[in-house]
Amino acid sequence: MAGVASPRAFVATRQAMPPVSTVYRALDGGIHHARCSRRIEFMGGRAGLELDFYCFTCCEHVTLNSYVLSRLSSLLSRAGGLKPSAYPRAATFTRSKGDAGRLAVDIESVARKHNHRHDLALEDGDAIDIPREPKTVKVTGEVGSPASVLYEGGRSIGYYVDQAGGYTEKSDRGRVRFVLPNGKVKSARKFWFDPEPGPGAVVVVPVKPPSENKETLKGIATIVGIVTGAATTIFLAHEATK
Repeated sequence: MAGVASPRAFVATRQAMPPVSTVYRALDGGIHHARCSRRIEFMGGRAGLELDFYCFTCCEHVTLNSYVLSRLSSLLSRAGGLKPSAYPRAATFTRSKGDAGRLAVDIESVARKHNHRHDLALEDGDAIDIPREPKTVKVTGEVGSPASVLYEGGRSIGYYVDQAGGYTEKSDRGRVRFVLPNGKVKSARKFWFDPEPGPGAVVVVPVKPPSENKETLKGIATIVGIVTGAATTIFLAHEATK
């Protein structure tokens, strides 16, 4: 390329160039410089830890850690894969860049099914936690005695609620939901059957809204009034026939 020094010259004079680290992976799979949106060219690596790139448009060097170009699947592979005791359904993927926080990534599908849809490119500050398989299901909210119940395969939400003291008069059974270990929330009322929460899940039983509680009390009071009135009528009729 005319007017451009050789790649070796770029590496030799690297320290004289302003460092740039803001890049992104484009849809074509290439690494692009955020300033000009042009693809940057790979110039070489050092000790397998850092990779040198160069932006011919901005005439600037870009140095990246090697893991930045890695994807989730390659990281799991380099870590030796999943242990038999691992529970990827409860795995969490947290991204600190841009305060993104926890991402809804199906790590299990990446580790065992090589699902490319969730095989994200790693960025600086990403954190992945894959715990051991949990042994309990936690039941919280408007139940008799909130507790963590030992998980039993094939058991439904109703079973775990019963083990935690059962529903109360204030329980809103129509809005019961359970939180899966990976952070996803499912509503039990969407199922025509009582679903199985799975190990590590949290069953949440909400309280009825105040208006519903008032309507319930009003209904009870009305029924009591009717019964009382009927009993009084019967009593008076009985007295009149004496």
